[in-house]
Amino acid sequence: MNEIQVKLAVLRDIVVKHMPGPGNYPTAIDGVGVHRRDAVTAPENCLYMPKIIKIVQGRKHSLVGEEEYFYGENDVFIAGVDMPNTSNIFEASPKKPCMSVTVDLNRNLIAQLAMEMPPAPPIDDEAANGLLVQPVDAEM
Repeated sequence: MNEIQVKLAVLRDIVVKHMPGPGNYPTAIDGVGVHRRDAVTAPENCLYMPKIIKIVQGRKHSLVGEEEYFYGENDVFIAGVDMPNTSNIFEASPKKPCMSVTVDLNRNLIAQLAMEMPPAPPIDDEAANGLLVQPVDAEM
């Protein structure tokens, strides 16, 4: 088992203790939530506010316009702006539920930091759309 797998197993053990069954659960930290689904879900329309989603177990799919994003336990999903989308859980079961941790991002702080940053060189189209799926490393 590599370092990422070990750390993911520890995170999974911590998260599952806070979720006795399917649902959305707040935490003691404002803006941080944990979520559990025990079955795949049909696609549903929703609005992502700026947030980071770390899938702890399972896999999720999001469709934004014509762009598809697939992400699971080895990825982090980052939405930097409000974004309407269609999403669904496509890998989950009662024995191996889809579990995630979400961290809301402060829009005002994002705007302030963006204004303070020096101009950046042009970026690729994927990063310019406000969403990013990024593989995690052990430090994350």
